[in-house]
Amino acid sequence: MSLIDGEPRSASAVSMGATEVIVLYRDDFLSYLMQHPRAAITGMTVLCARLRRTDDLVADAVFLDTRTRLAKKLVELSETFGEAVDGGVQITLRLRQQDLANMVGANRESVNRYLSAMENQGLIRTERQRITLLNPLELRRRSF
Repeated sequence: MSLIDGEPRSASAVSMGATEVIVLYRDDFLSYLMQHPRAAITGMTVLCARLRRTDDLVADAVFLDTRTRLAKKLVELSETFGEAVDGGVQITLRLRQQDLANMVGANRESVNRYLSAMENQGLIRTERQRITLLNPLELRRRSF
């Protein structure tokens, strides 16, 4: 967004591993878009998708409680980073409770309480920063 409107970045990122960074200057980017209109249209499509995701996040924050947001996030993570294992789908990312809390806009203590409840209900299994969905269909049902 900063490349387009010249305003300060609205977010930052933290690498979870070795990273190669490329610098792209705004003037060069805008010049490229002027010369390649299809790239501009693709960029607008990406921005529209990002705006839709943001709309969904805002709606979730307003209308869903923490337990439901957490269930929904676990389902989403399993769909993107899931691997079939005996008895369920394991999220391949190592996730700390604080990571999950940040993702769903909650505090770590609430996430801990809801993860424990989900585990006691046989919906998930947690071990060493790994989460396995034992009953993805039931978790999906509870996430809406």
